[in-house]
Amino acid sequence: MVVRRRPGVITSVMTALLALMMAMVGFGGVAFAEEPITIKTNVTDETGTVSDVSAIETTLMELRDQTGNSLYVVFVNDFGDTGYQSWARQSFQQTGLDNDDSLIAIAVDSHQMSVHSGGSGFTKDQLEKAINSAVTDKWHNDDWAGGFDALSKNLSGGGGFSGTSIIILLVLLAAGGAFLYI
Repeated sequence: MVVRRRPGVITSVMTALLALMMAMVGFGGVAFAEEPITIKTNVTDETGTVSDVSAIETTLMELRDQTGNSLYVVFVNDFGDTGYQSWARQSFQQTGLDNDDSLIAIAVDSHQMSVHSGGSGFTKDQLEKAINSAVTDKWHNDDWAGGFDALSKNLSGGGGFSGTSIIILLVLLAAGGAFLYI
């Protein structure tokens, strides 16, 4: 018995595979989603898009010196099936970070962010409030170091007047005004 192959089927499959490979190369390849990771340093760039990692590391070390709280940052392409709500929490737990640690994960391709706090350091609410338009505007312009500098100022109280500093200022003005009046 002679088995005949159909050259048309094999040729069609090979052509389809070749076309798929060329499309992937022509469109810059496939963006791969990262699963939650074990974090090894304060700044982890899985994307290669951050040009000045050392400036961000310096900013985060200075923030830790000022506040006693550690902040970790991870840049990935996409959170994938894990979703942005869970990605930072899973990486935080997988790494074994402490109660006074916090993590901000940024998916640069999908423009998403995931935040998790150990609870004793910066709270999730503090982090989310500190990530204001001054921070995100810089991030949207790929000024990652400038964005984290602004974030650090917001978290350390240097980002503007807080309610407490306004009260102190008013008390000093009132005391100074009373002194000048006498």
